[in-house]
Amino acid sequence: MDLQRILLIGAIAVLSFMLLTEWVAFKEARTAAIAEDSSRLLAPEGTPGPASLDTPDLPTSTPPATADDELPEAPVSAAEEAPATPAAVSDRRLVRVETDVLRFVIDLTGGDIIELSLPQHRERLDGEAAFVLLEQNDQLVYIARSGLLGPDGIDADGRAEFEASADQFTLADGEDSLTIDLKWRGNDVVTITKRFTLRRGDYLVDIDYLVDNQSEQRWQGNLFGQIKRQSGPPPSQESSAMGMQPFLGVATTQPDDRFTKFTFEDLADESFKAQLPGGWIAMIQHYFLSA
Repeated sequence: MDLQRILLIGAIAVLSFMLLTEWVAFKEARTAAIAEDSSRLLAPEGTPGPASLDTPDLPTSTPPATADDELPEAPVSAAEEAPATPAAVSDRRLVRVETDVLRFVIDLTGGDIIELSLPQHRERLDGEAAFVLLEQNDQLVYIARSGLLGPDGIDADGRAEFEASADQFTLADGEDSLTIDLKWRGNDVVTITKRFTLRRGDYLVDIDYLVDNQSEQRWQGNLFGQIKRQSGPPPSQESSAMGMQPFLGVATTQPDDRFTKFTFEDLADESFKAQLPGGWIAMIQHYFLSA
């Protein structure tokens, strides 16, 4: 009787191990397929694909904000409202940027960063693909947006349409910094430059707005910055219930609490609004954050 019990326990253990092995293989294959099918814009092997210079999606309008209003909702383009399919992506005007530590894509509608990868970090330990932090596709929307609102803000009534001198910018060997200028020419007297500045070995992206007002009228505008993210996990993240799940949500600093965290479930139950003197705000996901 004891021998039969031992054999039964051994058979169950072997069967359990085989099921677990198959489950892990299935999850890895599914994760890889999801990442591959998510319409990412950056080529996985480090060779950027061609950028289309076709007519962009028309932006939706947002009423202009005044100085007395609460913080307004940043305008949303039609491209952000609809899931990004390969056909929709090909119709957008894109600029690709590459340094030694960053590779990202700028949408010339709004001048937002809509995809960003980290070439010195891998998406999987046993893989070659770079870790993708920001992305906008049919699996996840996670982008960094900025613009100018206010009485004369170029993003106050839909997103600004910029022009660039090239569709590809790369930090050259021997150079320590890279500058990308996007130009907005709404009329003959006001020209606005949205300038991205990057430095070798630095993950910080500086964004400046240069307003050249040749008119006799005062120009008025206010800067907005926004990290826009859906609440779902990254497409490449293991989604099984086995093992500890990393924190996914928002973090910020407050005068009485230097590190306050909110899960997306927390924010769904009760939104957080505050006027804070300086500090930072960030999205956090499994070892990486954008702030």
